[in-house]
Amino acid sequence: MLSRLWYLILALAVGGALAGAFLNKSAASREAEFQLEEQLRRDHVEAELWQRLDARLRLDALASIAVDSEVRQTLRSSSGRAGTPGTSARKRLSQKLDALNAKLEEGKGDLVFAIDAEGEVVATLDKSEMDSVRLDKMPLVRDALRGFMRDDVWVYNGDVYRMAARPVFDGGRYVGAVVHG
Repeated sequence: MLSRLWYLILALAVGGALAGAFLNKSAASREAEFQLEEQLRRDHVEAELWQRLDARLRLDALASIAVDSEVRQTLRSSSGRAGTPGTSARKRLSQKLDALNAKLEEGKGDLVFAIDAEGEVVATLDKSEMDSVRLDKMPLVRDALRGFMRDDVWVYNGDVYRMAARPVFDGGRYVGAVVHG
């Protein structure tokens, strides 16, 4: 009889120990989940701040391109009239964009567009792409043509780009925009 009572006490003790272990594991799991959520929230906030800083630096770097006299003059001549400048003016502006983009060093973009006030691409880094291309339907470009500096993310030709756009101001009016990615 004593041994049966002893088995019962031992079984209750082992059952209590197992229940305590499972409860402790559950509490530890909840704590680990909470810590993970907090870490993800902090990482999200930090990534957002870095993206804002990157966008601001990108927009500031674009100022040197947007105030260049050749860029302003070509966009002014293209804006407000039918058609774009001749291919020689477009090629000169493409070369100028390439040179100005190279001066940005680590902020150098893979894509740079000079867009006239109607949203037509006047020049780009890609010399082969001299067809009539319009980007005025893109919210980033529309806002830049209205005088706002913005940044965005584009999927362009199957690749993802961080984009920034800055208006080009000449003679008291907006004559186009420079888009950099």
